[in-house]
Amino acid sequence: MHHLVDWLSNIEAWYRDENRQYPALKKLITAPPGDLFLSPVSDEKSDSLAYFFDGCLMLYRHEKQLQNIDNAYSYLHFSYAKLQQLASEPTSDLDVRRWSIKKLDHIIVAMMEFCQEQGTDAWRRESETLVELHITFMLAQSDMNIQRTTNV
Repeated sequence: MHHLVDWLSNIEAWYRDENRQYPALKKLITAPPGDLFLSPVSDEKSDSLAYFFDGCLMLYRHEKQLQNIDNAYSYLHFSYAKLQQLASEPTSDLDVRRWSIKKLDHIIVAMMEFCQEQGTDAWRRESETLVELHITFMLAQSDMNIQRTTNV
């Protein structure tokens, strides 16, 4: 828990800094505390998750502006993978899982738009693959949520 509090303090400091250095944010985002994506969710963890996902989007926008296409996409993908982890964790609070699923829908749209903006066949295929994988993942989650709510 101490590591989480330190990480939260460091990312809050980055957001307060008027001279935001993206390498410092990258270091925080690429090495989040291991327990950040595990249950139970506390106030500190909830705040940390919000900063983590916002930080991923900030790095995505920053890299996209610099025309670092692969790096930009990787931050969207990283965010999506972490949301999948939260959404599919059976011990997670149901509200956390639902929140994660809603965020997944937003991220997948951003990923698909990004792929389509690239205008190449390879990126179009990536977009199609994303849709297929997202549908498969979401179907698996809806089955689990139905089972959990009917067993209560």
